[in-house]
Amino acid sequence: ALFLDEPFANLDADSRPALRTLVRSYAERTAGIVIIATSSLADAAALCRNAIVLRDGRVSHAGTVASLATMDDPYISALRAEAAATVTLHPE
Repeated sequence: ALFLDEPFANLDADSRPALRTLVRSYAERTAGIVIIATSSLADAAALCRNAIVLRDGRVSHAGTVASLATMDDPYISALRAEAAATVTLHPE
């Protein structure tokens, strides 16, 4: 398994897509598990099928990233609003 902690946090707009492509390629090529800790729903949506959302150190959601698109939860709504400028979440 590959563990990444905020791998996209301080990248410029040109580097972020390139690193996303590299991580996706690695996961597909190795059929490995990639665990990404991120505060960006946009990064999670771009790379992940499944997500665990933590709030105050506890799991507030576990499921598909797509399921976050329709969740009626204030915290998830705030994450969606933050990500809206860079990615569109589609319900399953």
